[in-house]
Amino acid sequence: ARNINQNLVWQAGSLDKKFTWGQESAFAPSFDAPLAVTGRNIGQAYAQWQSVLGQIDQNQLTKNINELNQIIKEFYDLDLEAVLKKIGSLEASLQLGSNPDQEESLFGPDWLLHLKWVEAQADDELLKYLRKFATALFAVSHPQAVEHQLGDGTALVELRAERDGLEWRPWQWTFQGQQYSFYSLRGQGETNGYFIGFIPDKGYWLASSLSLISQALEVEGAPRPLTECALPFNPDLRLVFASALVSSEALFDEITDKLTLAATFDGRLAGCARFLN
Repeated sequence: ARNINQNLVWQAGSLDKKFTWGQESAFAPSFDAPLAVTGRNIGQAYAQWQSVLGQIDQNQLTKNINELNQIIKEFYDLDLEAVLKKIGSLEASLQLGSNPDQEESLFGPDWLLHLKWVEAQADDELLKYLRKFATALFAVSHPQAVEHQLGDGTALVELRAERDGLEWRPWQWTFQGQQYSFYSLRGQGETNGYFIGFIPDKGYWLASSLSLISQALEVEGAPRPLTECALPFNPDLRLVFASALVSSEALFDEITDKLTLAATFDGRLAGCARFLN
């Protein structure tokens, strides 16, 4: 364990691995998000995992994976293997916003998904996958009421996650003097909704509002403060979460800000607790 800039950091792994501590591995949510998840090389790891599973007899784990693939295909109209193959080694981050009324839920309506892509041109097929995924999520969060008349004369209202009729509309968005082509999907009377688009050399963006994308771009281009958690490696998987997710104790929440857990696919682990001033 080490104490770096008021951060308590611990590491675990093979003794033959050399750990180098650097700010380049640091990550912090770009807005008030009690949970953020980052991952890279997920597609490659999935392909290797499937290759290993294919060499052993069918067991309950492989059956569960096949069932999950089928559910994703039926609900999101997506082939999980094709999507992960397309993502490949791209770095992805998902941030879930906080809820002002934390008595009901810690998470609020704000969220942001970013796939880093340092190319000038977008992959239309990957954009199509993201749009299918977002359409299914929108249908769930905006169910349509269908009334049924029962035999005894009473009415039953069924809420259906219907995707038919949902239409993404072109949306020209300007950020720092540059105009980008996005698409929006919003319910009637909604100011925010779902926004999806591609920014050259930055990647693919899917969010509940354009302001969240603006904040993320501003944070991405700014120097990282020394108070962020520096890790001994660039992780393949990382969780950054508020202390309220693991403890309801007021004292714990008053002394800690964010907790980080990170891992690589070769077995290295690290963690960081950032303390409040």
